[in-house]
Amino acid sequence: MRFLITAFFLLFALPVGAQSYDLTAEEQAAYDAGQDAIRQKDFAEAEARFRQVVASMGERMPANHPARLSIEGDVAGVLAMQKRWDEAVALRRDVLARFREVSSVYSPLHAIAQMGLAKLLADTGARREALPLAIEAVSVAEQIHGDDDFVANVWRGELADIMADLGLHADAEALWARSLEGLDRAIAEGVPGGTNGLQLSAMSFAEKRAFSLEVLGRDEEAVAAMADALERRRAFWGDDDAGVLAMTLELAKLKMFAGDTEGMHATIAQVMPKIVAEYGDSPMLATALSYDAIWWLYQEFGSEAFHKGVEMLERADAMFEATLPKPRGEGFRHEGWGRTLLNLAAVRMDLEDWLGAMDAVLRAEKLGHASRNTLVRVLDGAGVAKAKPWREIVPDALRIAQRSGVTDAGHALEQMAARVSLGDSPAAKLHRAITDAVDREAALQAEYAALLRLPAGQRDYAREVALKADLSEVSLTQKRLTEELHKTAPDFTALINDGLAESDELRALLGPDEAIILFDIGERDGDYDFVFVITDETTYWLPMPVEPTALAAAVADLRAAVDNRLGVRAATALKGAGGPAPEFPLEAAHYLYAQTFGQIADLIEGKTHLYVELRGPLTAIPPHLMVRNEAASMEEADWLIRHHAITVVPSVFALKAMEIAAGKPRASEPILGIANPDFDPSGSAPVQASSNRGGALAPLPETFEEVRDVAGSMGAGEGAVLQQGAASEAAVKAADLERFRVLYFATHGLVSGDEVKESVVEEPALALTPGGGEDGLLTASEIALLRMNPDWVVLSACNTAVGETPDAEALSGLAQAFLYAGARALLVSHWPVESQSAVSLMTDIFARRAADPELSAAEAQRQAMLAMIDGPRAEWRHPAYWAPFILVGDPDR
Repeated sequence: MRFLITAFFLLFALPVGAQSYDLTAEEQAAYDAGQDAIRQKDFAEAEARFRQVVASMGERMPANHPARLSIEGDVAGVLAMQKRWDEAVALRRDVLARFREVSSVYSPLHAIAQMGLAKLLADTGARREALPLAIEAVSVAEQIHGDDDFVANVWRGELADIMADLGLHADAEALWARSLEGLDRAIAEGVPGGTNGLQLSAMSFAEKRAFSLEVLGRDEEAVAAMADALERRRAFWGDDDAGVLAMTLELAKLKMFAGDTEGMHATIAQVMPKIVAEYGDSPMLATALSYDAIWWLYQEFGSEAFHKGVEMLERADAMFEATLPKPRGEGFRHEGWGRTLLNLAAVRMDLEDWLGAMDAVLRAEKLGHASRNTLVRVLDGAGVAKAKPWREIVPDALRIAQRSGVTDAGHALEQMAARVSLGDSPAAKLHRAITDAVDREAALQAEYAALLRLPAGQRDYAREVALKADLSEVSLTQKRLTEELHKTAPDFTALINDGLAESDELRALLGPDEAIILFDIGERDGDYDFVFVITDETTYWLPMPVEPTALAAAVADLRAAVDNRLGVRAATALKGAGGPAPEFPLEAAHYLYAQTFGQIADLIEGKTHLYVELRGPLTAIPPHLMVRNEAASMEEADWLIRHHAITVVPSVFALKAMEIAAGKPRASEPILGIANPDFDPSGSAPVQASSNRGGALAPLPETFEEVRDVAGSMGAGEGAVLQQGAASEAAVKAADLERFRVLYFATHGLVSGDEVKESVVEEPALALTPGGGEDGLLTASEIALLRMNPDWVVLSACNTAVGETPDAEALSGLAQAFLYAGARALLVSHWPVESQSAVSLMTDIFARRAADPELSAAEAQRQAMLAMIDGPRAEWRHPAYWAPFILVGDPDR
């Protein structure tokens, strides 16, 4: 389908431009020959003919003539058809850059070139770069041709493709619906050159719209949309088209998801005889059997009909095994087979065949179709039924919990560990080669699956043989490279293990007074929730029934109570000083404790240091403000921080990553501090808050004293702290950051949406002094490119831990960027901090560390927070003042 749509654009868009500039007869003949070659799928020949046209035009036209550039765009198109992606992208970029030199985007050929680049970028995975290009091209098409013109509607549908790939399914679905309405009108009225291309586009958009409706949970609409797409395909290609059968099975699947098992069964019954006759034992037949089995399983439990459904699932499983290519490496994925195995696991659970259920669910996971709920239900059930000993079950449960909780911050730590472990050695190249081989296997498997969807009589058997050989070769290549990596860096794979840590590895990292806690919370109420507690002696895996919606409500109450805006370090309005802090919801703080730490209180009693991986709503608050007792006042509150020093980890693998990083030499100098930047050296007030916040960035003179005192406690000289004009973005980028054990930023934090002059900040950033060719905003993407080696980074700014919503990513973009750049640990804040209390807390933490070099960072933070709680300033006893900062990672490892 991708080929057909691509060919359509070559056929309908570019000849219009060529004719406008009067190709010579010889050039037109060569161009037509290139189009004929595309129809014959001889893409190399098409490339040669189009290049012939470009060369001829070059003899009589300037290099940047629009007609010549358009034909060069054709060359890029056939390069992509040959999967020469890098060459295609480079040429598309070059063509668009040259168009920009001679015309505006409102030139039709210029707009075509821009949309061509956008689609190619999307096809090669660069969707975020493609999105703004496509949005502008659609807008231009609407203005040039009219809002309802067929070009605008086709491009609108292509824009929806990009948005859906980015997860913006609601926006994509609306665009497809609008595009289809317009295309249907154009098809009915007719267009120059015929409507075949428009029908192909409409067919593709209708099918994709159905899938987005499914993702959005609008199941009945998804069924109607897929039925519409099926009728379009049947009308265009006829009943004998292989795609009609495949789409009919997709319609059956959607009916099943919508709860219409009778409709699903009837739909499959219509095509089953044809599938059996034309395909025989094949992935197509296995898919049909696996769907239809559900209808039989809905019959009376234990009946003959029910067991027929079980047999159909088992037959489908065996057929997938027999007909899909072997050997299968790490890149092998198959959704249909994986779904079959998950259904088989569920049935075997009902039949109390726990070992059979475990076999099915673990094989589904290897096929890339894991279901966290099914996996943990099966493992828990097998343990309770004593079908397998817990010591064999818990390692699988821990692995599944780690895989289901992958975050960007966790991935950043994994990449940091890999870089530290391998450096620039030959092993690093082997690691990259293995990753490339896995990706290639996935691409080959997708092509092979598409080939198998054709009836036996229509398959290109030479290509099938070649694909099998390629799959075998790439699988063996993975094996060979992995073995070579084992020999070259024998400790590497054991250390990295695909970003996973085993419980015995984690236990070995703990002292007798330490524990690791992982709250494995599902996304929805009713999911199966568990908690892991790992000590130096034992690993516990316990059920922890919670309701994420109730947790989120309690978290929201806590966040509302600490949303303090008195002299904060952020782009927020500054209210007058003074006034009582809002009441703190102690009931919510105790509820959260009772639902989480309270359920394992006996296991962590006496553990003075906890490493905690938070999930779900819990990521939006610092855990140390939970309350262990039912207190009537803050004076009576038994804060969790009184009993445990707490280190937050983005993943339990982070402990392993820190251990790997510990092998890297420590930096030589104690600290580089950045404080009290001059946000407006020109006097033009360049930075202001967004309209929903109001106000401007206030100067932070007190932060210089804060960082100076911290630097002094570490024995650093006067030059260790940069302030005012020296605290610039340019200076930070120019500094040798690998020399410093601590990087300390005491400044404002900006979030997406804050305004800088007349532009809007698109990603999180630290506000520094502008100048030297820099705008003064050190963004997350810029931080990730820095080279550093600090034990820890202190972000004494606002909102550097997470977003404000309970479902926010576990660490903000700023925190992730510093971890990726090489930081072992971070001290970051959950909400805008009040400046004076932040100065007191930070200087106290580092003073305690200086007075007692054996004191851990987590314990120093705990003691400093307790000093504020128990200190003379009554207002600072509110968690808004003492609780915002969390320690992420361990700088002492």
